Amino acid sequence: MISDNYFTGMLEDDWNKNHNWSSKRVPNLCEKVIISGDPVKVKTGMHARAAFIETETGSLFETEAGAVMSINPD
Repeated sequence: MISDNYFTGMLEDDWNKNHNWSSKRVPNLCEKVIISGDPVKVKTGMHARAAFIETETGSLFETEAGAVMSINPD
């Protein structure tokens, strides 16, 4: 079952920080990521994972050079 995990950007724009997510953990391949307004960045050398990514109007999603993004909608 896929669950939702909202990027809150509580302290910064870093995807790989637990405190920036509604579930208080970095998303995995079983979660739908929802980005709504706060900019989010996957930084160089980091690996981001999600089942789906939904961006709402005005959102900014960025992957730096050398970052990896894995999407697995199964």
